[in-house]
Amino acid sequence: MLYDLWRTIAAQRRDQPALRDLASGQRWTFGDLFAVGEAIRVGKSEFVFPQGQSVEFVLALLAAWRTGRIVCPLEPGQKPPAVGRDTLPRGIVHLKFTSATTGAPRLVAFTAEQLAADAENIVATMGLRPDWPNLGVISLAHSYGFSNLVTPLLLHGIPLILGPSPLP
Repeated sequence: MLYDLWRTIAAQRRDQPALRDLASGQRWTFGDLFAVGEAIRVGKSEFVFPQGQSVEFVLALLAAWRTGRIVCPLEPGQKPPAVGRDTLPRGIVHLKFTSATTGAPRLVAFTAEQLAADAENIVATMGLRPDWPNLGVISLAHSYGFSNLVTPLLLHGIPLILGPSPLP
């Protein structure tokens, strides 16, 4: 479902700017991201753990969506959770760590429908538009960064300008 939504956005906005990485100076259109994302291969694990503050994070996510893997974004140096697909409820496609403000970090599981609805709500309530790029200077692996920067890019065509994250 998520990859199908992405394919629609990539086709509709093919020649439009999608992602700009201030650290590397690189730029990608939606068509560029789609083409490169189609070529990315993932290992045999049932999980993909995107990391970093760059296009590689987005490409790992797209590869996971395309191949039906479960995504669990990680901060640099963060260890993957000890969990298997068979221990998760059916239909789970995404795991997020809580911020651990009240104790140890916990995992929260999401279905594709929940991620898509979250992105829809964020785009509507924040008034995000494809002609107003998002500026991303927070971690893409953080729940807020993922939901407010990555999913609007991929599911709604909201361009993203990535800057280095000032915080871990």
